[in-house]
Amino acid sequence: MSADMEDSQEFVFWGPGGYVENAVDPADRVVVDGEHYAIGGDTGGFRGHGGRRFDIEWFDGRTATTRNLWHQGTVPAEWRHRYPDNARFVHHHRRYQVMTSPRDTSKTDALLLLADAMGSGGMEGAILRMEADGQREFVNSEVIPTKITGGSEADLTALGFHLGEQVEGDPLFRRVTLPDGWKREAADHSMWSYIIDGLGRRRVSVFYKAAFYDRRAGLSINTVYSYVGQCLDEKVRPIFDDVWATQDAVRGAVVAQLAERADFLAMYEHREDEYGRERAAELKAEIAACQALYAEVTGGAA
Repeated sequence: MSADMEDSQEFVFWGPGGYVENAVDPADRVVVDGEHYAIGGDTGGFRGHGGRRFDIEWFDGRTATTRNLWHQGTVPAEWRHRYPDNARFVHHHRRYQVMTSPRDTSKTDALLLLADAMGSGGMEGAILRMEADGQREFVNSEVIPTKITGGSEADLTALGFHLGEQVEGDPLFRRVTLPDGWKREAADHSMWSYIIDGLGRRRVSVFYKAAFYDRRAGLSINTVYSYVGQCLDEKVRPIFDDVWATQDAVRGAVVAQLAERADFLAMYEHREDEYGRERAAELKAEIAACQALYAEVTGGAA
């Protein structure tokens, strides 16, 4: 083993004699899908994962239920032989249980954050894991952000949302019951999630940055225009209904998308630089897609 590796943060955290080996009792070690956890004690006011319940079944037959489970991070590939999977969470399809509200990461214990930062990726890796955890916690929660950046409470109520009170001690979120058949869905980026309707359409976009130093959240009700833009980007046909994405509304949104791209094309098509030529080519392809979608949904040319 090289001297550089022995001096690395990963070695200090995961290697022989490192933090994980010395700080975590082997009997309390839980490794599920390459993620390392440790069961904390029953004393103390601050609990891992906000005190949520986890039912654990080890591969050797032991079982446990805890409300104080701590996450040390993803076990790096080079240390998986030391910390292989040894358990599973019982009765759950996700790593995290359904919870009422995401934990308030701004109250994260500094020593625990430092310990996580000693693992894979340093402090940047710890923050990325915190943000990914925040997304999972929101998707499995029973809340929405209190801040509305696009739309209003009245708009949400009209869609069928039953708005509740602000989460106690956390002004970022409020209780909510979603309309029948609607659910939360994670986006590819850990700071974004969606609330999708019964037809699988993204009706609300949710931003939640769970980083301890800049924790914030907000939501925006998606318009038919943004929905059509998503369909164009993903090359799928819009799903119509009789109330929101009506044929007239979709046709109008396609025309607006087409006009916007035509305006941008006018800015780029006469440029001689490489970026200008590339952007003009992209816009021409997007305009062609708009025209094709218009013809598909109306039976005529735009």
